[in-house]
This record gives sequence, structure tokens and C-alpha cells, in this order.
Amino acid sequence: MEKNVSAMQEEMVALKATVSDLTGRTMGLESRLEDVEVRARRCNFRFVEFPQGAEGLDPETFLEERIRWSIPTANLSP
Repeated sequence: MEKNVSAMQEEMVALKATVSDLTGRTMGLESRLEDVEVRARRCNFRFVEFPQGAEGLDPETFLEERIRWSIPTANLSP
């Protein structure tokens, strides 16, 4: 019986060490994930001189049309 208790105590110590290690790693990963998310938000484009809501319900088409309109076609030919 004492051997079983002793073995269980040793296993519990090992499991506590594993939990502690995994907790530390998880906190590190959460910190890195937050940093990546913040950096991703910083890379957003900001378009100026368009009134709020000018894109309507289709912002992708709105931007495509504005980009085509603003780039001279002479520069696009090979």
C-alpha cells in the first residue's frame, strides 16, 4: 500500500511540473498571439478623402473601380 501511495505522490509531482510548464508555455503563446493580432491591425490601409459609407454595400467593387480610375492605363501596358 505504501508503495502505491509513494508512486502516486511521485506521479503527482511530475504532473504538477508538467502543468506548470504547460501553463508557462500557454501564457507565452497567448502573449505572442496578442502581439501578432496587434501588428495585423496596424497593417490596415486607411483611405482618405472618401466620405463615410461611400462604399455602400460592396466595398470590394468600390475600391476596384477607384483604383482602376486612379491608375493611368498607359503605365500598365507591357
